[in-house]
Amino acid sequence: MQYVATNDTKNVNKLRLITFHPDDVVATGIRSYIYTDILSSSGWLDYGELGVGNTQLYISATFYGPTSGLMVFRVPISALNVVGSYTYWQTNADDGAVAQGSRLAQNPGADAFWAGHSDLGKATRVFKWSESSTSYAWIDVSIDHWPTDISNNSANNIIGATRRRTNEAWFAWNAGSGGGFANPHVQIVQVDVGSFPSLPKPKQWQIWNPSFAFAFPNFYTSRECGDVGLAIAFGGGTLNPSGALGVVTSEGILTQTVYYPELSNTCEERFGDYLGVRLENGVNYEGFVYALESTPSGPPLRSPRYVEFGRG
Repeated sequence: MQYVATNDTKNVNKLRLITFHPDDVVATGIRSYIYTDILSSSGWLDYGELGVGNTQLYISATFYGPTSGLMVFRVPISALNVVGSYTYWQTNADDGAVAQGSRLAQNPGADAFWAGHSDLGKATRVFKWSESSTSYAWIDVSIDHWPTDISNNSANNIIGATRRRTNEAWFAWNAGSGGGFANPHVQIVQVDVGSFPSLPKPKQWQIWNPSFAFAFPNFYTSRECGDVGLAIAFGGGTLNPSGALGVVTSEGILTQTVYYPELSNTCEERFGDYLGVRLENGVNYEGFVYALESTPSGPPLRSPRYVEFGRG
């Protein structure tokens, strides 16, 4: 949860981590919970993301301040059920400057990964933080050139990221038109992280369409099948922006045409924040997308959709 100010008069930004037992919700509803506040007085934290490791909970958020950059916080899972103080670790915003606006890779397991563009259109910086270590490291890996001309430079942050297996991480971002692509699209790299910090050049592929644009990917890996659930935005041409869902094989192939639960009938300047996908039962996925519905006056109505889906 994100707050602009604390309960007093100070304008202090904070992220709040809340934990409770699902069984309690079923029995009595959420009547008590434990929370931790991550405070920032010199800037603000935005675009929070959670990743559950083997023994650690990871929280990523971009710090916007004197030096902006992605920060990752690590909390022992065992501490989340304890009332009182505990020790947590965090990265430096300076180190994450190239990953500003990016997000943590899901399914971290024993090693958390995140990434950013160290040389836009040419190289990606991959960060690694093992549960067995209190320090983190990074290395740059060369990638194929991609169209970087986007109206908002922050739009090509690496916002889709997941561990597909122990030795592989996927990173995805928005790319512009050009270079053989008629419309803005999504670029994906599959990075072999098994020999980190020595990284071979990754496999690189795209999600694209000649008639409309794709953007804002979000990934999550199925532990049972090894494929990847996808939430994504599309629009342009004759289409207003809408959210869609799909499944991608380990070879980077959509198993079927992406599914959209509702098409927007209008548009607005900004679309795509927090489309999401998570694992539902080890095999199938839970997707969170939305569409825009016009109103007689005022801004569009955002119509959210929760969808359970899989390969079928």
